[in-house]
Parts: sequence; structure tokens; C-alpha cells
Amino acid sequence: MGHESHIVPALPRTGSFSQTEQERS
Repeated sequence: MGHESHIVPALPRTGSFSQTEQERS
């Protein structure tokens, strides 16, 4: 159950991570 809760915030976090990586490049 704890893992499922981690997947929810991980979805939107991935999009933010992708933007940060592009700006860093």
C-alpha cells in the first residue's frame, strides 16, 4: 500500500524532472 502512494506523486514528479534536466543541459 505504501508503494502505491509513492507512485501517485512520482507521476507528476517525473514531468518536473524532465524539465529540470532539459534546462540543465
